[in-house]
Amino acid sequence: PENVPRLFDLIQVQDEQLKTAFYFALRDTLVAQDLEQATRIAYGAERHRVVTLGGELIELSGTMSGGGNRVLKGKMGQRVVSQSPASVKEIERMERRVETLQQRHQELQQEHTALEERISTLAPQLQRMNTDLNKFNIDLQTQEAHEPVLREQLKKQKEKLLAAAPDPVQLNNKRANVDKARKSYESAAAAAEEVDKEVQKLHKQIMEITEGRMKAAQKKLDVVNKKIDKTRQDATRLKVAIKTADRNAKKSRDKIANMEEEIHTAETNIISLRKQTEQIEQETKKILDLFNIACDKIKEHSAKQMDLKTKLDKLEQEEGKIKLEKLEFDQKLEALDAHIKGIKSKQSNLKKSRAPLVVCLSLVHSEEGEGLSQHGQQRASNSGSVECGVNLGFIVDESERVTRAGSLNQLEMEEIPGETSPMELCKLTKEQLDQMDFKQHQYETGLKETELASTEKPNLAVIKEYKEKSSLYLARVTELMNVTARRNEVRKLHNLCCEKRATEFLGGFKIITSKLKEMYQMITLGGDAELELVDTLDPFHEGIVFRNEETEEGSREEKRRVKPVDAITDEDAGKEHGRMEQSQLRNRRQEKKQVIIMNVEGRMIKTGEEKKEIFRMVFNREEKGDHSEAVE
Repeated sequence: PENVPRLFDLIQVQDEQLKTAFYFALRDTLVAQDLEQATRIAYGAERHRVVTLGGELIELSGTMSGGGNRVLKGKMGQRVVSQSPASVKEIERMERRVETLQQRHQELQQEHTALEERISTLAPQLQRMNTDLNKFNIDLQTQEAHEPVLREQLKKQKEKLLAAAPDPVQLNNKRANVDKARKSYESAAAAAEEVDKEVQKLHKQIMEITEGRMKAAQKKLDVVNKKIDKTRQDATRLKVAIKTADRNAKKSRDKIANMEEEIHTAETNIISLRKQTEQIEQETKKILDLFNIACDKIKEHSAKQMDLKTKLDKLEQEEGKIKLEKLEFDQKLEALDAHIKGIKSKQSNLKKSRAPLVVCLSLVHSEEGEGLSQHGQQRASNSGSVECGVNLGFIVDESERVTRAGSLNQLEMEEIPGETSPMELCKLTKEQLDQMDFKQHQYETGLKETELASTEKPNLAVIKEYKEKSSLYLARVTELMNVTARRNEVRKLHNLCCEKRATEFLGGFKIITSKLKEMYQMITLGGDAELELVDTLDPFHEGIVFRNEETEEGSREEKRRVKPVDAITDEDAGKEHGRMEQSQLRNRRQEKKQVIIMNVEGRMIKTGEEKKEIFRMVFNREEKGDHSEAVE
């Protein structure tokens, strides 16, 4: 994949026979440029064994090794030293050496097998011995605990014995009396034996005489004797029970005394804790007062902030309206500029056609000194000079305007809006006027009027439609600005939520990791549990994956129940039983260790209930004494 070479293909050797050994060690290991490419190739659709140029190695199982600050080099030679072929004797010697080593290897294998069998045989014995050792240690601790009591009792008995020592004179007298009594007893016993023999003889004779009558009485006597024996046994058992009850009562009284002392201590602690609680309540009240003051200040600042935000929103809205109005005015101004340019072009054309006529009429008026209307009538009646082919009404209007002006010096051009340099009237001489063709000017004026009349009227509906489209555009722009502002707010809120989510998740993840490691080390006595993120840049992309790795040390055994020792009391037996169970639990935890690590091969844990179940089963397994396989 990705055209990366095999490590085997990059090795060059002089002896081609050695390549088989290299392939046996390297197989199809690929060489990647960096760890990112190696991870992409190793965890692809098909698994590969990949090594990077920096020394990191990813196995087929997914485990990664290598790295570090220093890279070890030079472990493999760069060149193969060429050697001359060995002699036949050397080869035979080496073959004999190989055979000897093979025989030694077989012998060692046999010894190894025998030792393994012996280990498997002795392992249960060792475990039983360890159990017996624990039991003997417990017995020893119990006996050591009872030793001071027994020594104290022995000391008291010695004191009682010394206190009860008899007087020697009286003791001798008593011994003499005992000797006399013993002699008399012996003589009496001898006489009693003779009497007993006589009695037995008589009894035998009586039994022979009254054999049938005595059977029923004998049976009754045997029954009564059995009842008497049973009653004696019950009495003995009840005496033992009474002694046990007295002993338990004494222990109960001792416990009551201890509990009273504990109650007294607890009351003292409660009083001190109440004082501390009162101090804490006072400090809490002070803190609450400060907190309320801070909350009030925060509310005031929040209200001020809201007011400022409201004002800012209003200013932004006003700014938007002003921008819209400015845009509308700019559009109107552009339309007016275009309209003014059209008017200027028309005015310039009309100006060029009207200027010569106005100048001509003003000169004629100045020469004749009369009204322009009379001069026109005379020039129309007389044949000869210049004929002016202009419209009489137009000339009359112009003559009236010129008459109102009073003189040629007072004539002015019409002011055109937007024109910066107005055209000045030129003064023509009489010879120039005589040379002008007024018919030609009249003809050109008629053409301009005809052209103006034939021009199509402007479509004012287009202007109305333009205004409607412009208002609709401005409304859409306003709506777009509002939506954009809302989008920016939502985007900002989304970014804040994402940052808060990631921050809280990573904080909780660190706490869970530390607690997991702490709890697992505590319940397994040295085990290790680790949680890692698949992608540190995006912790929510892949989720959390669990993989169980078990290390079995020794054989698994069911939990044994330890019976109480007969020599100790019931309470001590319960304590010792609890100690034995704790010792067995500790040994069992040392036999089995579980490691939870992150791995992309495992099943995705998607729901919160599944996560809780996994943690509950892992943490409670040792407490329940369950030695089954780890849950996948």
